[in-house]
Amino acid sequence: ENYAEASKYFTYVKSKFPFSRFATLAELRLADAFFAQEKYLEAIDAYRNFLKFHPLHTEVTNGYVASRVGQAYVEQIPSDWFLVPPSYEKDQAATRDAVRERGHFPKEYPNSPYAGKVRELQRKTVRRLAEHELYVARFYLDRDKPAAAILRLETVLQRYPEAGVDPEVMLLLGQTYLKLNQ
Repeated sequence: ENYAEASKYFTYVKSKFPFSRFATLAELRLADAFFAQEKYLEAIDAYRNFLKFHPLHTEVTNGYVASRVGQAYVEQIPSDWFLVPPSYEKDQAATRDAVRERGHFPKEYPNSPYAGKVRELQRKTVRRLAEHELYVARFYLDRDKPAAAILRLETVLQRYPEAGVDPEVMLLLGQTYLKLNQ
């Protein structure tokens, strides 16, 4: 688990023996080392370069590399910590990136051994986006802006039907429409 030292060796193998089969493996393990060190942006770049330059490698065709790219995006999502506001109140750019990155995985790698984990993480990230939209809708309702809240709530129903928040959204929509006499 000495990833800094391992990264040096992987870089050495890549540069000194560029045409060996171990150079390819060193590239992939260098990306894994970045991921393990929580250097997620570097890991994403390394995994994407690996995808680009080795599209027929076993770890690409079985979905490992694509799942790790998605996992790196998920790891960048803000987490809950008891002294700060809940994560659904924060900027959701990383969450949207994670959903976008994982959205195409089931189509490209339907038989991947990583498909189950990817689906589970996709559900969690989609739910986080839906919770953020609900938070914003409640914010608008608290400030007596029902039209804006309706737009947010309808967005949740259209974009995130698999998030599992439909009953709560429908209740809020009904209450908001009643408030507007519609």
